[in-house]
Amino acid sequence: MAGTTADTIFRQQLLAMARPELNALRMENYTRPQRRLIDEERVRRARAQPNSPPANNTIQQEPQQQHHQHQTTTGSSAGASGSGQSKRKPKRRETPKIHYMFEKYHKKIEAQVQGILFSSVDREGDAEWETNIIGEFNCSNRRCKGRWHSGKIFTLIRKYNRADGQLGYNAQVYSQRCLDCDSLGVMNIDEKIYMERVVRRLKIWKGEPVEDLPDIYKKTDEHEEELCEGSIT
Repeated sequence: MAGTTADTIFRQQLLAMARPELNALRMENYTRPQRRLIDEERVRRARAQPNSPPANNTIQQEPQQQHHQHQTTTGSSAGASGSGQSKRKPKRRETPKIHYMFEKYHKKIEAQVQGILFSSVDREGDAEWETNIIGEFNCSNRRCKGRWHSGKIFTLIRKYNRADGQLGYNAQVYSQRCLDCDSLGVMNIDEKIYMERVVRRLKIWKGEPVEDLPDIYKKTDEHEEELCEGSIT
């Protein structure tokens, strides 16, 4: 109860702040619950003013797995002297999320498990399963070059019973924070491992036979649980 009251008071303090003051808050000075409230308030204000620069200058596009590629603009070969060249508009930036759902993999999962439907609704499931997957992160703060690999990306798979007999499901994959600046990371998950975990759990819920998961040995950075937005309980 005391924690809830403290969160309410802190949220009211954030609401009273001017946007520059809110954006200037240093995450390392706050507790994990307070960091989440700060993120939520920044996201709320960024959405309310879509044409304004976001709170922590984050990158929208998914990171490349190995190298950053720099694109150059060349002049037109159809008699252009250079003066008529158009400048590329900078890509929009947005605040990253605390967790993600990867509906784009549903078709591939559906090919392995029949009678399932993806649910994008974020609510408690009739059954839930906690697991970890593998992936990498780039820090969302453009002033920081933080990058790390993780073998413990917390994933919550949820089951929803349906009246039509099909099995509804989703999987929330939780982000992690940068060790250097505490900003949220932009994740790039291992598709194979993600699908393997989700498919296996759906088959178990449907009463279908499954094989044991293979042992995976992949070098990753040391796990920092305090920087994770979710972890197995």
